[in-house]
Amino acid sequence: MIKRLLVISLILVNFSCNDEDDRFETLTKLRTIGVSSTPVFPKASTLELEQVVTLDFYATVPLGSDVNVDPYTDPSWSGVTPVTLTFADAAEPYKDYAKLRRFAGKATFTVPKKEELFFNPKTGYAKIVYGIKLTSGEEVEKVIGSILVYKDDAGELANYKDTPLSVSITTPEKAATGDTDLTAATGNVAGGEGIKIGWFVSTGKVVNRRAKTTTWKDAEKGQQTIIVTGRGVKSGAFSMDIRDVTIN
Repeated sequence: MIKRLLVISLILVNFSCNDEDDRFETLTKLRTIGVSSTPVFPKASTLELEQVVTLDFYATVPLGSDVNVDPYTDPSWSGVTPVTLTFADAAEPYKDYAKLRRFAGKATFTVPKKEELFFNPKTGYAKIVYGIKLTSGEEVEKVIGSILVYKDDAGELANYKDTPLSVSITTPEKAATGDTDLTAATGNVAGGEGIKIGWFVSTGKVVNRRAKTTTWKDAEKGQQTIIVTGRGVKSGAFSMDIRDVTIN
């Protein structure tokens, strides 16, 4: 099955079928969780100094599964500047939790020079795009991301420069019974932007996966895994937290 994920300013949108038997938040197969960039807002490169951006991208797969990574170019790209990614191994490519495996990948690219970019006079930034294809068995996900490049005097360049965005699971802590309250906390939200929350669970369903406080229903008993993500609505700054809990 091929799924195409569109990341506009690093916001994920899923174009695959999403019914009660294949809920987006229920992690039973390959699923892209998010992409973070360092820095969040890069400058354009110059003849004297190249500006390099590092991408850390995350997905989940069933326990025992592997993920292959390839570059991807979308034929619909227009009015933006694509970049070429160089892939590298993450420090911890795989980490196993109770009900799933977390995959981490890493890539870098060089920001084009100012004269190679189109700075929108209305927004003050230029948009560069990249593509990543993740494959696990017969499952394929294509991730398209965009990053905003500001001019040297823009105030946005200071956002998340020293302290990254953070998100964490507040409840549940270790165990829960029946319908379970899910609560997330966010920290260091720069520039007054909104933060988009996303919940993922190994079984059951989340009543409102975009709410900081919501309810997890129909989870199977035993050890389960939950993930919360936070993303800056404008910046695309990304953070996530993963936890195993026991459902009694």
